[in-house]
Amino acid sequence: MRVVFAGTPPFAARALEAMAAAGHDIPLILTQPIATVSPGDLEFASQPLTTVSAPQEVTILNEGARALEVAGESFTGANADDFLISASTCRGRLPGGEMCKLWVRFAPS
Repeated sequence: MRVVFAGTPPFAARALEAMAAAGHDIPLILTQPIATVSPGDLEFASQPLTTVSAPQEVTILNEGARALEVAGESFTGANADDFLISASTCRGRLPGGEMCKLWVRFAPS
């Protein structure tokens, strides 16, 4: 039997391994990156204008089998200019199963 495999979640990788171990011919595998960001929300205490908060860590995990390309970060919504990335390991290619981190600060203006 020939199989074309399309799947990315962790359970799909196990299914692919089982099909390959059973000797099935798999000529094509289609996958995609799956980015999970945690925590989903950050909360910053109120603080005086023109001061900068302590950084809060955010983790991005690529749960997919294919690499995730991280081209940059940005903020949207009300007062987006009051937030900044103070450090990041999230640049370029993030292989499947790998994570990177960035640190967000609040600087009301």
